[in-house]
Amino acid sequence: MLSPVIQEEKATYGSPDYDRLWKKLISELFEEFILFFAPFLHEKINFSKEVTFLQQDFFQEILDYRSNRSYAVLVIKVPLVNGNEKWLLIHIEINGKADRAFRKQMFRYFYRIYDKYDREIYAIAILTNSKGNRRQNYFDYHYYGTSIIYHYHVYNYLEQDIHELQKSSNPFSAAVLAGIYANETKNNDLKRYILKRKLMVQVLRHFSQQKDKSKQYLSSLFYFIDYLLPTREELQSILTEELSNLVGMGGADKINFDISEFFPTSTGNLDKFKKH
Repeated sequence: MLSPVIQEEKATYGSPDYDRLWKKLISELFEEFILFFAPFLHEKINFSKEVTFLQQDFFQEILDYRSNRSYAVLVIKVPLVNGNEKWLLIHIEINGKADRAFRKQMFRYFYRIYDKYDREIYAIAILTNSKGNRRQNYFDYHYYGTSIIYHYHVYNYLEQDIHELQKSSNPFSAAVLAGIYANETKNNDLKRYILKRKLMVQVLRHFSQQKDKSKQYLSSLFYFIDYLLPTREELQSILTEELSNLVGMGGADKINFDISEFFPTSTGNLDKFKKH
């Protein structure tokens, strides 16, 4: 139980580097990403070979459509079991809506990559804060008998069942929960601390028994959650101490690591993690 009395304060935080944050998580847990967001592709991908994240400058002219960086765009070359490769286009929309401008941009991604590189593309839009829209998964164009309809995959945070996410054994369920909690706690630091603590305890208990993957799951998720749900230093220190005590008492099967190392926004760790 939390013993200190913590006063509620309005929180104001800068936007994380979403491209970097998502690229790190997906590159470290790529197979889990596919199993969570595109399970039907899993059997077609050769996971014994490395995937390639195309550099931003390689496709910047194709993807850059606005100055507001409240989104992440990743293009990944994926080796298939048949010896070919597929390109994955992942657009993660943080605060925007799946309006016509967004849907049009998803189509532009497709036709520009297809035209310039002639590659087959699997496209998915991950919407973190967009209310349901029956047209969110396609772009259509009609003009005097000329028409086109482009469909792409959509995963919308606001359409997910939180209880099902909490029960999931896939680490990306925790990443989605972190995004949902970030939306709910934009201006409430104490509520953010409470939900962040709850999620990190769940992560410790849920993913500390994954044999050889436990440390990777925990380090990847703690890094992601800590950046996505920043709290003021007072609360961060309390959280670090509480989770360290939980590990010390065997609450996470006594995993052999210093849990404070997994909090990149803590004083003393920030510079180190910025280099990664």
